[in-house]
Amino acid sequence: MKRNIKVDVKNIAAGMYDMFDENEKAALKFGMLPAIKIGILENQLKKKAVDLFPSPEKLFSEVELKEMECIGLREEGAKLAKEERQAWVKDTLRACTLELYHVAPMVV
Repeated sequence: MKRNIKVDVKNIAAGMYDMFDENEKAALKFGMLPAIKIGILENQLKKKAVDLFPSPEKLFSEVELKEMECIGLREEGAKLAKEERQAWVKDTLRACTLELYHVAPMVV
């Protein structure tokens, strides 16, 4: 299930760029992204994704979960939530990193 979640990647990229030190900004001018800062962004996106795409345990009561388990939907729901989270993080991280190249002054 695709959700219509809009992420302001331009502001995220601008904020990320402001956090870079001079060496990281110099490397970015040549197209190299600092792995540590991108890792931090990815971790923050993963935390946000848990709120945006909750597992079935957070959405349904225990009775409803038992009913879902009886017909085999509980595991499927958890799998779908995990896949949605992973896809959203991947797409958002990609969009943010691409936007960093537009925010930063590039040499190449």
